[in-house]
Amino acid sequence: MLPRLLIATIALAARAGAAPGQPFVDSNRTELIKAAPELTALEFDSDQSTLDPLLRASGQQLETMLARFINISIAEDVHEMRFDSTHLLWKEHRDQFRYVVKTRPLAESRSQSPNPQSGFLIAGRFIDMLGDLLPANQSKSRFRYLGRITEGGAPSLVVAFIQQDGSRQGLVWMDEATKRIVRLRTDDNFTRDIRFIPVNFPALDTTLWLPSSATVHARFAAGELHTVHRFSDYRTQLKNDTGQTASPAALADDSFEILLKGVVALDAGKPDDAVNPLRDAAGRLADRIEPGIYLGLALYEPYDLAGAETQFRETVKRSPSLAVAHNELGAVLFARGDKSGAAAEFKEALRLEPANAGIRDNLTAAGDVTIQVNVRQVLVPVVVTDKQGHHVTGLKQADFKVFEDGVEQKIAAFSSERTDVSTPANPTAEPSQSNAVAPAPQKLLPKRHAYVICLDLMHASFGNFVHVREALQKLFREEQPGDSQYAVIALGRSIQIVQNTTSDPAKVLETLSGAEFKKIYQQSQAIASQTEISQFEGEVQEVRAACDVGNIECNRKPTLPTEANQLSEHERFWTTKFAAELRSVVEQLAAGNGRRMLVLISDGFSLAPGGTSFGLLEAYFPEFRSTRTIERIQDVIEPIYKLAVKGNVPIYTIDSRGLYTPPGYDVSRGVLTPQVDSALNTIAMQAGQTLVEIAEATGGTAFQNSNDLLAGMKKAFADGREYYMLAYVSTNETQDGKFRKIEVRVRDNKATVSAKRGYWAQ
Repeated sequence: MLPRLLIATIALAARAGAAPGQPFVDSNRTELIKAAPELTALEFDSDQSTLDPLLRASGQQLETMLARFINISIAEDVHEMRFDSTHLLWKEHRDQFRYVVKTRPLAESRSQSPNPQSGFLIAGRFIDMLGDLLPANQSKSRFRYLGRITEGGAPSLVVAFIQQDGSRQGLVWMDEATKRIVRLRTDDNFTRDIRFIPVNFPALDTTLWLPSSATVHARFAAGELHTVHRFSDYRTQLKNDTGQTASPAALADDSFEILLKGVVALDAGKPDDAVNPLRDAAGRLADRIEPGIYLGLALYEPYDLAGAETQFRETVKRSPSLAVAHNELGAVLFARGDKSGAAAEFKEALRLEPANAGIRDNLTAAGDVTIQVNVRQVLVPVVVTDKQGHHVTGLKQADFKVFEDGVEQKIAAFSSERTDVSTPANPTAEPSQSNAVAPAPQKLLPKRHAYVICLDLMHASFGNFVHVREALQKLFREEQPGDSQYAVIALGRSIQIVQNTTSDPAKVLETLSGAEFKKIYQQSQAIASQTEISQFEGEVQEVRAACDVGNIECNRKPTLPTEANQLSEHERFWTTKFAAELRSVVEQLAAGNGRRMLVLISDGFSLAPGGTSFGLLEAYFPEFRSTRTIERIQDVIEPIYKLAVKGNVPIYTIDSRGLYTPPGYDVSRGVLTPQVDSALNTIAMQAGQTLVEIAEATGGTAFQNSNDLLAGMKKAFADGREYYMLAYVSTNETQDGKFRKIEVRVRDNKATVSAKRGYWAQ
C-alpha cells in the first residue's frame, strides 16, 4: 500500500456560512436558502403589509422587557471546535461558565470557569444583539418580511434586516402568536445564531427573554471557528431567584459536532465508528468539501475501495485545486490496480504542491520517476543610502556581495532601477551553474511601481486621524502622474477599498480630502477595544482602592483574572482577523509584477494577546503575577512574512502615534505607581515593536517616535523607485522549509544597505 497523507492535511475548499452574494433583504427564496439553509421550509411571502405591525409589536415587547431587566447569571456549557489550516489540525475543547448579564449599563461577561483555558475564543454578547430590534434603533436598518416557517411544531414569522451602513445583517424569527423574538441570526465578521426562551422569575414577578442555545461561526485566513453554547440554570444575582423556563426545543445535534465526532474516531484508528457520523455530516454540510473527503478516508481504511473512490472523485470534481484529494484518489486507484490512473492523479497533486515529499514518494511508487526539480532563483531588492539618507546611485554588480547563512553566493543577474533611468540586467553575467537557471531577461522588473497604503483601523485611534490625513495629502500633492499606481485600503471590521488602483495622484488626493474618508476612522474597531481596556483599567483601579482601605468592593478581586482573560480573547480575535486581512492584501500584491510596496499606517499592536489586560492587572495586583505565559500568535503573522518575502513585497510601517509620550504625562490617569507606569510603558513599546518586526522581516523600514509622518511616507515611495535588484541561485539546494539568512554588503562600508533579511527555502 502506498504511504498516505495524514488525515489532518485537508485544506478547506469551501467555507460554511459564507456571506451571500447580496443581502438577505434583497435575495429571492433560492438565494436565501443557499445563504441560510435553515430557511428551507420557509413559506415565502412577498406581501409586506405584515412588516410594520410585526416590527412595532415585537419592538414594544422588547423595549418593555429590557426596561425590567435585572442582573442575571446563567450556566453555560461551551463546546468550541477550531480548524487550524496553518497546522492542518482540528482542535476542540469544552468549558463551563456562569454567563453574567448586568444592567446599568448592559454588560455581558463570563466568570467562575472551573477549568479556565487560553488560546480559544469564546464569543458572546447575545443579549446585546436584540438592540437592533428596539423601536429607537429600527430606523438604522432596512427590513423585509420573508414569510412563515414552522420549527418544532411552533409557527414563526421571519424578517430579514440589514443596517443602513451595511455593516451587519440578520434574520429574526418571531412567534406568530405572541410576536416575541424566538431566534436571531446576525452576520457581520462572524455568524451568530441564538435561540431565546421566556424565563419567569416569580420572586420578582418578571419574565425575560434569555438565550437557550447559540452557535457562533467565524472564518479566518488561517482556518475556521465554530462554537456551540448551551444554557441552563437561570438565576438572579441579588436574590438568587431561580428562573422557571418554558420547555424549549432542545438544540438539534450540531452539524460540526457530528463532523468532529467522525474526525476524532477516524484519528483514533476507528474508521467503522467514523463512517456513520461522517455520512450524516456530509449530508448536513453539503456545501463543504472536508466531510466527503474524511468519509473517503474512513471508507478506505476498512478497504471499501469503491466507496472511497466515489468520495474522492466527487471531491476532485468539486475542488480540482485540492492536492490532497488528487493524492488520496491516486492511492485508491493504485490499490485497485490502476497504476496509470494513480500516476496521473499523483502528478496533478504534485503540480499543485510541488514541495510535498509524501506525494513525490507516491508518484515514485506508482512507477513514474521522471520528476523535475527546478532550481530556484533568489531575487533580492536592495536600497543603498548614505549617511544623510540619500540614495546612492551608479553602483555596479561588482560593488555588491551577497551571503546566505554566511556563505557568499555568486550574483547571477543584476539591475538598477531609478526614477529617471533603468538599466537592464547585466547581459554578461555568467550563470552560477550550467543547468541552474535560464538566461536572465534583459530586465528583471518592468518600469512600473505600485504603492498600496494600508490604514490599520483595527488599532487606530481617531485622535491621530488628522495627522495621518495631513501627511497623506501632502504626499499626494507632491506626486506626479507617471509610471506609478496607487491604492488606499482600510483594514478593520472588514476590508474597505478607500481608493481603488489609479495612476492619478489627484484622484487619490480628492478621496483623502472627502468626508467619507473621515467616516472610516470614526468606525474604527480600536474605539471599542480602547473603551473595553479603559473600563477594565478603571475597574481594576476601583478594586485596588477598595482593597487598600478594606472596602467590601474588594470582594470583586477574584473575578478580575476572568475579565482579563476575556479581554485577551477579544484581542486575539481582532488581531487574528486583522492579520488575515493584511495577508489577503500581501497575497494579491505578491502575485503582481513590478516593484510593489505596502505602507502600513498603524498605532501598533501586540502579537501576544493578553499582554495589555494582564499587564494592567498584574501592575495593580502583583500577587496575580505567575508563570502564566502570554503566547505570541506567531502562526498568524509568520505566513504574512513568507508571502511578502517570496513576492518581494516590502512592508514599510509608520507608527501613527507620532512622538511617544510616557503614560505618566496623561493627567486623566491620576498619579501612577512605578509598577503601573512601567507596565503602561511596556504595553506601548510592544505595540511599536510589532511594527518594527513587520518591517524588518519583509525588507521594509519602520518609522516611529516622530511627528513627521510625511518623512516616513516619502522614504517608502522613494525606496520603491531607487533600488538595485540582485539575483542568485543558492548553493544550498535543500528545500527544507527552513529560514535562510541573507546579508548584502557594498564596497563602501559607510553606506547603509536595506534588504530583506532572508527567505524560507520551500
